[in-house]
Amino acid sequence: MFLCILGLPSSGLACSSPDQADSKPFLEELSASKHIVLVRVESQRLLQEPSDDSSFRNIVATIRIVDVLFGSRPQLNSISYYSHWCGGHRLDTGGYYVVLLRRDQEMLKLPFGGQLVAGLGDEYSEPIGDRGASTLLMYLRNFSKGAELPAAFDTRPYLDLVRMPSQEPSSEVDRR
Repeated sequence: MFLCILGLPSSGLACSSPDQADSKPFLEELSASKHIVLVRVESQRLLQEPSDDSSFRNIVATIRIVDVLFGSRPQLNSISYYSHWCGGHRLDTGGYYVVLLRRDQEMLKLPFGGQLVAGLGDEYSEPIGDRGASTLLMYLRNFSKGAELPAAFDTRPYLDLVRMPSQEPSSEVDRR
């Protein structure tokens, strides 16, 4: 029995987060979206310092809508998320992201493991636009005109740009 436990990845042993059940796959969220926007993270602030018994960091990113890809322009001006190794997210100040919204709201609260935000990495820069370099933006623009996304289209690379690594720290010291 001891050998079986050693063979399991540590993240599979202890990773459970409060609202992970609220998250749905990106393509499912896309189908239910009323608004799809391209945003830039302008600034971020730490809302909650982790306590001794938790390493959950609540961060609020102030965003600016760069383009409306689908629906009308929402009131969205910030994204709240947790920066944590277990289902948390990471947004970079100055980075560009696609955001899916089911309703108009001022603040999007990302659930743990949520797939409502996809990163664009180096595929978009505001001064030059995407110039066709972003496959995700191309498909989303076509989607907004009624086209389906190709069945083989893999959204994981875009989602990976906003995911915290899902690896549990090896010791208490590493968690800080």
